Amino acid sequence: MALLADQTREEIRTAAMATIGLSIGVSFAIAMVLGPWLAAWAGLAGVFWFTALLTLVGLLVLWRWVPAAPRRRRHRDVGMDRQQFKA
Repeated sequence: MALLADQTREEIRTAAMATIGLSIGVSFAIAMVLGPWLAAWAGLAGVFWFTALLTLVGLLVLWRWVPAAPRRRRHRDVGMDRQQFKA
């Protein structure tokens, strides 16, 4: 999420965060449907091996297609306002 915040403009950041949240929810729903089927077909060990395979695919995507984080960037929508601490 932090990398996404660094890589997106403020105008589209909310939509990008919502897309990630949606993908997490959809993947959870798919896992609830396919998990028992996979466990019945390949056993509990098969579920863990499938998880390991998905982890390797995720690392490959991260290494190959996700751009590196910028060195340093300050977001205007995040920060501390020193006026908050004055009495």
